[in-house]
Amino acid sequence: MLQQVRKLILEMIPRLPTNDLLRPYVKPILTLMLKLLQTDNEENVQVCVRIIIELHKQYRPAFNPEVQDVCCLHCLVLVSIMVGPLGMVVD
Repeated sequence: MLQQVRKLILEMIPRLPTNDLLRPYVKPILTLMLKLLQTDNEENVQVCVRIIIELHKQYRPAFNPEVQDVCCLHCLVLVSIMVGPLGMVVD
């Protein structure tokens, strides 16, 4: 039940108007989405990825290097966590 409520709330984020009123909240939203990628279920992760992609499309020029570094670092850590166990399966 809690996961369904979270999914409904997450699905509201892409529907927010992408204008200057959302700009101050982009960094906290991205940080939260990257955390949810690691902890949430598959359905919610799909919504999180869609949110991350849309925010990057809309606000990429406004990102400073600090935000890009944080996003890149989180993505690299996530990929290493996901790919790490595959080595054992392949061997």
